[in-house]
Amino acid sequence: MLKDKQGRTLHRRVEIKTLFPSGRVKRQVFRAGPKQGFHDGGIDQILEQCAADLEKRFPQFEFRLVPRGPAAFSFIYHGLKGESK
Repeated sequence: MLKDKQGRTLHRRVEIKTLFPSGRVKRQVFRAGPKQGFHDGGIDQILEQCAADLEKRFPQFEFRLVPRGPAAFSFIYHGLKGESK
């Protein structure tokens, strides 16, 4: 397991799945270079970028973020915006 100079755990890859209402699944894998990794702050930045991209492409849909592991996440379709749950 990789650690940086401050002792933080580094993850070699970050996997994000997006599940759409049609049943389609989009899978994105971000891989770090040799002897590099993603720390928690870097993973947060990746998640923010993916959330902003979903908001831009699908402004009518609402997604919820579900962690699947330390560096694996899913954005799951949660309904239309403004729809009562």
